[in-house]
Amino acid sequence: MHGVTRDHFEGTMTAIRMHSSICALCCILLMLWVVFLLSMSAASPPNQTMSLQRNCCSYEETSRSIKVYCNHCHLKSVPQDLPNRTITLDLSYNLITQLQNNSFAHLWNLITLNLGKNAIFYIENAAFTPLIYLKILSLSGNKLAQVHPGLLRSNKNLYRVDLGSNLFTSVPLTAIKDLSKLKAIILMKNSIQSFDFQSVSGWKRISEINLSRNDIKSIPHHAFFPLQNNSMHVLDLSYNKITVVTTGVFSDLATVNFVYFDVNHINKFEVLAFMGNLKIKKLSLYGTLLQEIIPLNRSVHDEVAIPHILKIELSGNRIVDIPHYAFWGFYHTVSLSIQKNRITNIANTSFCGLHSLQSLDISENHISSLPLGSFHCNENLLNLKISHNEIIMLDPGSFMQLSKIQHLDLSNNLILSFTYRTWTTETLLTLDISFNSLDKLPNGVLWGLQNLKVLIVSHNKIGGYSPFAFTQTPHLQELYLTSEVASLLSEVFRDMTNLKILDLSYTKLTLNSTYQFTGAVSLQELSLSFNNLDSKSLFDYKTNHSLFAGQAVLQGLYLRGNSLNNLEPGTFSSQGNLSSLDLSDSEINILKPGLFQNLTSLTTLYLRGNQIQEPSAHALYGLHSLKTLFFEKSSVRSLPLTLFNDTPNLFKLFLSENHLSTIFSGTLFPTTIHLDLSQNPLSCTCDLAWFRNWVELSNVVLMQQNNTICSRSSFETLVNHPFLLFNPEEFCSLNVTLIVSVSLALVIVGYVAIVVYYRRWWVRFRLYLLKLAIVGYEEVEDNQQPEDYRHQLNVMFSDGDEDWVNNVMRPAMEERFPQFQSILWGDDYLHIGMYLVDAIHHALENSFKTALVISNESVEEQWFMTKIRLALEHINETKLDKVILIFKEDVEDDQLPYLVRLFLSANRPYFKWEEDEYRQDLFWAKLEKNFRSNKVINNAIPV
Repeated sequence: MHGVTRDHFEGTMTAIRMHSSICALCCILLMLWVVFLLSMSAASPPNQTMSLQRNCCSYEETSRSIKVYCNHCHLKSVPQDLPNRTITLDLSYNLITQLQNNSFAHLWNLITLNLGKNAIFYIENAAFTPLIYLKILSLSGNKLAQVHPGLLRSNKNLYRVDLGSNLFTSVPLTAIKDLSKLKAIILMKNSIQSFDFQSVSGWKRISEINLSRNDIKSIPHHAFFPLQNNSMHVLDLSYNKITVVTTGVFSDLATVNFVYFDVNHINKFEVLAFMGNLKIKKLSLYGTLLQEIIPLNRSVHDEVAIPHILKIELSGNRIVDIPHYAFWGFYHTVSLSIQKNRITNIANTSFCGLHSLQSLDISENHISSLPLGSFHCNENLLNLKISHNEIIMLDPGSFMQLSKIQHLDLSNNLILSFTYRTWTTETLLTLDISFNSLDKLPNGVLWGLQNLKVLIVSHNKIGGYSPFAFTQTPHLQELYLTSEVASLLSEVFRDMTNLKILDLSYTKLTLNSTYQFTGAVSLQELSLSFNNLDSKSLFDYKTNHSLFAGQAVLQGLYLRGNSLNNLEPGTFSSQGNLSSLDLSDSEINILKPGLFQNLTSLTTLYLRGNQIQEPSAHALYGLHSLKTLFFEKSSVRSLPLTLFNDTPNLFKLFLSENHLSTIFSGTLFPTTIHLDLSQNPLSCTCDLAWFRNWVELSNVVLMQQNNTICSRSSFETLVNHPFLLFNPEEFCSLNVTLIVSVSLALVIVGYVAIVVYYRRWWVRFRLYLLKLAIVGYEEVEDNQQPEDYRHQLNVMFSDGDEDWVNNVMRPAMEERFPQFQSILWGDDYLHIGMYLVDAIHHALENSFKTALVISNESVEEQWFMTKIRLALEHINETKLDKVILIFKEDVEDDQLPYLVRLFLSANRPYFKWEEDEYRQDLFWAKLEKNFRSNKVINNAIPV
């Protein structure tokens, strides 16, 4: 006994020693793993960012700092579990209403804090005290009406504070006055009525003050005096109720880049108000209801300092008249815009005083005439825009002494003609007289414009051009004559050797020869789109001369929207430098071989919108440099195998909206290509398997993949599915499983046939029994018709289904079965004077059909179940199938009462109501068929 105990003890000790060894080994492995993780962490780059997600907040963490984004998290307070290394905290779009003194006690490293779009209405006075490094603070979009004085006293590093979209009625200066590093204060969209910066002398770097969209009505005289040593970038007072800008209101400011008074109630623009040692890049009074400009009294000119305002914006107002010397004193202004006003006339001294003016915009007014020398005081004017006015007669004398003018825009006026006066604006480079009422361009109207480079005459009513119409502009480089009534060209451009761009689109051209552009040797872009030209207009078959002969440097030719079928190969024979050719929507049926033979530099070809059903194999011959081919909507049915043999650089091929059902095996495409086959009836069958494999294995980018769909002629499972889902290996490879299955099926059929032959009498007997079970006996119908009964229909339902019966079933029944003159709708129609059970018996016996409405609520009603039981008893008594069930909704199987399941198990008729309109039509059709007769039954339902 002693020996057994000792052995047991030694075994136990051995097991303990082994267990201890295993535990020690596990501890060593765990320590090694921890050391490995620490080493990996130490080896990571110091600025490596790690994105984490905890609760709703997202984290961007580096080894030194953390950025936390908790916006849209439905937070009601500042989270207290954020790490103290957080430098950026976004709590915008939450439900925070208050900030306590301890809200940010643990976040002393914060630099940026966004609390916008909350519901904050109260902040304790020391809430931001721990945030000594804070630079950016946003409290916009809250409900703050006031804040504690000295709220930001400890935040000396703040340089941007956003208090916009709150409820402040005055500027909270006591909270922000000590911020010496403040650069921007945003107070837009509040209810501030006045402001005064007298107490903010501590602001040394302020550059942006935004007080837009408030209720400010006036500006105190020396409101900006404390800011006199700052270089302001933006002062925004737009969308207020300011009525007057008093004299010298900006005199305390040295420099302001942008001053905005847009959309105020300033009726008068007093030049004197802006006098002073002031430098402004842009002064904007857009939409301020200005009606009058009050010029500076020239007698006090020497007594006031002249401002340095570069741009003035007075557009969108109600100014009617520009008085004499209206802007006297604005000597440094280079840009003035007074568009969208109500100006009817100007004087030739209206703009005197604007000595440095370079750009003037008085478009969209009601100016009907320009006096001689209208702008003679503005010798430095470069750009003048007078479009969208009511000028009828154009007199070049209106622009005399504009010795530097370069661009003149007179478009969208009512100009009918020119006065025969020589232009003195020799520096004019661009003249726009489009969208007027000119019916001709007489010879000599452009005299003096010898340096003109761009002339826009589009959208007039010109019917033709003289051969000498443009001889006065020898340096013309761009000419736009689009959308005229009808243009007869008689070699007008033949000698315009400097012309580079010519646009004659939408002009209903009439060409009397193919020598129109022979001398225009510098032409680079020519647009003849939508002119009803035909192939004979472009190529003279008798002389073999092309309309484009001589344009050796032509790079862009646009012929869209013409009738260019049967283009001859010589049409483009001399355009070796052509890079873009547009033949879209040109009724082309055939592309003759060699048509593009000499277009060796062509990179872009437009053929969309034609009727090229079967392009020839050599249609693209010669297009070695072609990179982009637009071939959409061209009725293409098939692609020749060698169509793209001569276009090795083709990179983008657009074949969408054609009639391609297949692509023949062996069709050669460029090795690298972006291909668009969307909206084609692609037949995803084995004939297209090679192409699908090629797309998979080649450098092909299939554009618009979701619109590249297999058509109805595809394998059934692929119809209306994306082409890239077509897997040839699944549909077109050798199916071993199918072969084995068919072979096995044949063996089984043979074996069964042998067995059936030897036991044919037994099989015949079993088939006879099966026939009886399936077909049964011939059903017998009752001879009585609906009109033989007192009531054609008896509808029984529970109280909870009454609304559905009255609002849905009853109106439909009355509409579809007008022959049913007597229908019992529920208990209210039962025979008066009988007990309920007797009344139900009476209704069942005297009704041709009885319909029971089944719902989840009705199967729980005891009285309704009594009705079902009485109905089933009536079936057993009459041996007629007179009762039908109408399921208003789905009822779970385990919720169906026993009597209802018995009824259904006997193959009794039932119908289910559907919400779908088409299924409702089927419901009524089946119900109508059941209403034709009552079938005789020979089995009873146990009730």
